[in-house]
Amino acid sequence: MIEISGRLAGYEKDQYFVASVPNSETSLDRMNNAAEENDIEKMEFTPYKETSGWVTLFTATIPFMILSILILVLLLFRVIIKR
Repeated sequence: MIEISGRLAGYEKDQYFVASVPNSETSLDRMNNAAEENDIEKMEFTPYKETSGWVTLFTATIPFMILSILILVLLLFRVIIKR
């Protein structure tokens, strides 16, 4: 994804827009063509920063680990109560 921000002609000084588009050749060609048709001289593209693989791994596995531990604790309590 690419984040595009800018200010339209009718906007005030501190008013901006933000749009997200796919990072593909087709999207880039369409943006370049639109910029040429509208006499836009300056365009800046800011790609999204991708998250670390470790962050993705931990955020995906921690909920399952917590759920597994909770089920284990409940089963242990159930065994202890039956004795």
